[in-house]
Amino acid sequence: MECLNMIDVHENSACACFHVASTPDTGICTDQFAATCSELVPCEKSTNLCNRSDHQCVRRPQCQDSPVCYPIPTFNEQFCPPTLNIHSHLQSMLMEWQR
Repeated sequence: MECLNMIDVHENSACACFHVASTPDTGICTDQFAATCSELVPCEKSTNLCNRSDHQCVRRPQCQDSPVCYPIPTFNEQFCPPTLNIHSHLQSMLMEWQR
């Protein structure tokens, strides 16, 4: 599940938004507890890709400065369903209030 503007709210508090290494303005929302830092391997430096198809190359500053391959399960969209974007939501509320 993609994160919008990196400011998304999820009903599932285990979900977190990670910056995608190849496109820093976008992110992917997934289980923040799916892997510990010691389990993560660096992405392929020249391509920012992972050897495993169920992993995505993301930035996880808590673990390493360089991008790491993070597991993205096939059930990810059910685990971290679409989000409520705070920025968009606040803009909508402000526009209604100004009427």
